[in-house]
Amino acid sequence: MLANYNVWITPLVAFFFACLNVGSIQLPMMLELDSSLSGVIQGSLVLATLALHSWRIHGKMSGGTPAT
Repeated sequence: MLANYNVWITPLVAFFFACLNVGSIQLPMMLELDSSLSGVIQGSLVLATLALHSWRIHGKMSGGTPAT
């Protein structure tokens, strides 16, 4: 979904999420943060991508560019 069906971007997005998952194991040990922070980052990124995509689609449907 984040790569928008682009074959060349998909491995980069998968690598980023894998790094977040592996790094979440180190968060409590190194930074004394909760390990669920990586899930919050992943969820926020997905929701922001969905919001941006729907904002662009809505702008195209209304016949103009989205207002800033």
